[in-house]
Amino acid sequence: MKKTACYTLLLLLVTLFITEPVLAKDTIKERYVAGVVKIIRHHAASIRLLAKSNIKYSNNIPRHAAELKHSFGLLGPMDWHAAKAASMQKEGPHIMALNKKDFEDLANGCVKKIKKLHKVAVAQMETGEQQPVIQALDMVQESCDGCHTLLDDVAPDVWGAAN
Repeated sequence: MKKTACYTLLLLLVTLFITEPVLAKDTIKERYVAGVVKIIRHHAASIRLLAKSNIKYSNNIPRHAAELKHSFGLLGPMDWHAAKAASMQKEGPHIMALNKKDFEDLANGCVKKIKKLHKVAVAQMETGEQQPVIQALDMVQESCDGCHTLLDDVAPDVWGAAN
């Protein structure tokens, strides 16, 4: 019995030693993606906060919109393989047949909405109208959510409680 336990423990240690670099790699990627998502969430929350008020820093809305666009580019248009894997694993009556073109169209739609947000934010500097900025931000968030809800557990929750 002691011999079996010893071999089992040894096998477990060897397995952990072999798989640790793979796990560490995934952890680093996941941490990086989570960090970028946090940045995106921060810029969106800042835009919403500044658009709902008229304070000294409200003129930073276009800067936050530009940085949201740049931050999105750090990850996107996302990992097609994750989308493909998620769509292939779907079961039940709502099985989704998401192909690469569909996925790229969804991502490109989001990019267009982010660019429009930036244009609206720049125009807001001249007009002072804040509601169009909030509406454009809502459209961005809805566009992102539209794709992320299709991917369930594979895609991170971008907006979280900040939405």
